[in-house]
Amino acid sequence: MAKKSLIQREKKRQKLEQKYHLIRQSLKKK
Repeated sequence: MAKKSLIQREKKRQKLEQKYHLIRQSLKKK
C-alpha cells in the first residue's frame, strides 16, 4: 500500500512539472 501511494505521489509530481514547463515555455514565447 505504501508503494502505491508513493507511485501516485510521483505521478502527481510529474504532472506538476509538466504544467510548470508549459507555463515557462509560454512565458518565453511572449
